[in-house]
Amino acid sequence: MFFNFNRFFGFQQKLDNLLKNEGLTIETIFNEDDILQELKGSSSAKFADFLIQHPQEYKKMIGYIVNEINDDSLDKTCRTKYPFYSSEILGQENEKLINFLFDKPEDDIFDGINNPIEDDETQQVGTSDKNNNNQIEDQETQLEATAKKNEKLKENEEIRANLLDYLLQLLEDDALNVTTAGYLAKALNTIILKRGLCFWEHLKHNPQVISNLFKHCYLKHIVDIIDRLISLEDNYEQHNEYMIDRLALLQRLAQILKAKEYSQVIVQNICELFEGQFRKAVQQYETQTQEYKKMLLQFVQQITPSYFMSIALQTQQAVAYNVIIAQLEFLNKLAFQNEHQDQIENTEKESLKIPDIVPLFSLLIKDFSKALNQQDQFNISFKSTVGTCITPLGECKLSLIQLINNLLSKSELQNYYSYSIFQSIINLVKQHPSNNQLHLLFEKIVLAVFASNNEQLQKSMFSETNLITFIIENNNEEARKNKFGFQGVLTRLSNYLHQNATQSQQFQLSLQQVNVNWSQYMDGLNEVNKKEQEWILGVNPKQKSFQLSEEISSPNIIMPEPLVQYAYTQPSGFRKCESFENSDEDNEGKNEEEIQHDQQEQKIEPEPETETGTGQQQEVSNQNNNNQKDPLDFDSNPDVQEEIIKTQEQNIPQDEEKTEQNQQIEQGKENEGKDNQDDQFQIYQLEQKQYTNEEVIHTQEVQEEDNLKPQESIPEQQHIPTDDKEPNQEEQIKQEDIGQQE
Repeated sequence: MFFNFNRFFGFQQKLDNLLKNEGLTIETIFNEDDILQELKGSSSAKFADFLIQHPQEYKKMIGYIVNEINDDSLDKTCRTKYPFYSSEILGQENEKLINFLFDKPEDDIFDGINNPIEDDETQQVGTSDKNNNNQIEDQETQLEATAKKNEKLKENEEIRANLLDYLLQLLEDDALNVTTAGYLAKALNTIILKRGLCFWEHLKHNPQVISNLFKHCYLKHIVDIIDRLISLEDNYEQHNEYMIDRLALLQRLAQILKAKEYSQVIVQNICELFEGQFRKAVQQYETQTQEYKKMLLQFVQQITPSYFMSIALQTQQAVAYNVIIAQLEFLNKLAFQNEHQDQIENTEKESLKIPDIVPLFSLLIKDFSKALNQQDQFNISFKSTVGTCITPLGECKLSLIQLINNLLSKSELQNYYSYSIFQSIINLVKQHPSNNQLHLLFEKIVLAVFASNNEQLQKSMFSETNLITFIIENNNEEARKNKFGFQGVLTRLSNYLHQNATQSQQFQLSLQQVNVNWSQYMDGLNEVNKKEQEWILGVNPKQKSFQLSEEISSPNIIMPEPLVQYAYTQPSGFRKCESFENSDEDNEGKNEEEIQHDQQEQKIEPEPETETGTGQQQEVSNQNNNNQKDPLDFDSNPDVQEEIIKTQEQNIPQDEEKTEQNQQIEQGKENEGKDNQDDQFQIYQLEQKQYTNEEVIHTQEVQEEDNLKPQESIPEQQHIPTDDKEPNQEEQIKQEDIGQQE
């Protein structure tokens, strides 16, 4: 696929330049690069006018589909490109080209068409009309031009009238190439879609065309043409026309199916056609006409399901069973619509008389056991990686078991089932322990029999077969070690039968007849059910709101306590602390990790008390002088930070008593301003006096506790340093105050 820039950007069309040339041919157009998209899109109308004006070029284009190109002068690319381009153009639903095959164009249409190839005679007539003043010569030239024009129109009409026959001539060949058949099907399907009634009218005058279509039923493309002729879909105006002919076409196909049952390809193609007709009638029931439904209903009564059952036994093709399933669905749809006719909005539709399904399907039920035990001729055994020989079940028997399950829903047909059918299905389950589709169908059949009120059917399932013995022997504690593929289905089936055992007397009687202990078997499944029936983490994924199951006990998950962000409360008289991160100048203090670790610990561990002396005071004062810090800025001192944290944690109960005093001091500080250092120092002295006594008492208590406890503490206890440097800080402040006074 390529992007068409001409379509979106308004470039000059290539076809316009080509139409200016004299003697333009279809080959010249096809040889142009990237011309196909233009011929199918923006220039489709101009190209159609060109072909209508020159039918010989139209016929030449069809000839590339019908006849094989044997011209050695053409390269291989052209041999494949010309037929492909021709089929794409004919299959593009160009109404002008399609209508030209059936309708004779009027003369005015030819006059209105822009003809890029002007005839030499017409040019001579035009010049003579302008330049020659002799009326006699004008009349002669006009007569000659009219005669030539009429002869040309007659020749073009002969070509036009035979164009469709020329296209259908391809079907007369004894054998068709698959690619050529695909090109033909693309063109004919479009013709039937647009002018289906005209095509049927053409077939009535040429009946050999239908026979030629039947001759090539081995090609899926040809069968698609027949399918389109029967359904006439996408054109609802044609639905009620030629119903008798379309029904006869279905009946002839059924006869060909019986005669050609040795060919798997023909059986496959024709059965798929029948199945598609019934399934489209079910899916598009509201849009289909009553006449079309009556035609299919009449076909079911004439070509009964037993007919396709015999085809299935002879050919062992799954599509034959699929046709029966489609017919059953069609009848069920009709019955449902008749029962709810009052609820349907379109009340104008009359209810169809549905035939009795008992004579239609009862005969083929008798052949179910034979079909289940039939040896498959097309499935070949193979060895698995383990070394065991495996014979595949095949799609044919899966479709048969699906049909058996569908017919079980009809209560009037349940009495025709025998125990041999159920026993054969049980044997197939045992022979194919890895076929999940078979196991699911087996489960549906058992549940359908158990849910029915037919005692004879339940007796055939539970009493006359070895179903219960099969379940216990293949799903008990010893058998579960083999890990068969059907054990999950048997466990689920056993739980359902055990929980609803009181609803079926035949099941209870069959439990009494079996020499096994059903209760003991179910007790052994308790451990399996405990593992399989519990949701992972107690959550049902099918529920919209996930809820934990109360039955499942799980250990309590201890979630970590949320990290509380430390909010520093500024004590009165201290400057606001912008950050607790230690700078390069505070190497003697704690790093950030140690501070966070201290905050998360739950217990307090005091450090051993250190002696203070004049040497330490001098060291601190020298460090402050070297760093050139403000004597009132205590935020950068880690000892002061530790003291602030300690006093905040230890004196929380006492903060309430000092709230009013602190507020007054803070208000005084805000009013006086930070620029006045003398006022700040007075505020600091007032605050320092308030906390001095408390800090001294706290220091004494910490020292007493430190003397009683060992130096190394438990890692889980919180580490808070003692106030061993507080006296040094006080003396340092006093010295600084004396210096300022001097």
